[in-house]
Amino acid sequence: MSFSALAPQRSGIGSGRSDVGQFWTYMRDEAPFRGTDSPAAMLRYSRDRSAIHPERHLANYTDILQAYAGINGLYAAGRRPGSIL
Repeated sequence: MSFSALAPQRSGIGSGRSDVGQFWTYMRDEAPFRGTDSPAAMLRYSRDRSAIHPERHLANYTDILQAYAGINGLYAAGRRPGSIL
């Protein structure tokens, strides 16, 4: 989800500008796979929409991932700590 956020102060009182920020949403629901864990959602904020943010958020993740195109680094061969299916 994208939105406008106040730009950080450069000097003086403030810039009066805005940047396009991003809330990255991560969800899980194991019910279709007969899992026992409760559904959950997590939001992470970043000041821009760069793909580096979800790559950092999911750096240690090694399970099934359903994601949109644009964060292909998560599927790279030889990725550490392991594969994402």
